[in-house]
Amino acid sequence: MQGKGGFVSQLPSLHTIRLRDNRIGAVTVATYGGGALLRLLDLGYNEIVAPRSRSARLRYLTLDNNALTSLHQGRWSQLPSLAHPGLSGNAIAALPEGALPDHGINVKSSLLANRAY
Repeated sequence: MQGKGGFVSQLPSLHTIRLRDNRIGAVTVATYGGGALLRLLDLGYNEIVAPRSRSARLRYLTLDNNALTSLHQGRWSQLPSLAHPGLSGNAIAALPEGALPDHGINVKSSLLANRAY
């Protein structure tokens, strides 16, 4: 799903990708011009440990029931429009200050369903 040369960049009108329950362990989502309309990315029920995404318009990112143990500051700053992160069912123990962009996101309710939170 990477930018230049990846399939997302070849589909400029694509706004939704659902890849639930596919045993995906790593993913990089970057849109450079092509795929700029991507609004929803559903990667729930996979084996993702540390997602890497850069998309100016992505609003919904579902990472429920993966292998996340932390949210690293900076990675999420590449998602300036993210308003609905789905993070339940992971092993996230804490949310570092400033880990997610502050757009009035209700992350706390998503984290309550984490195995370690």
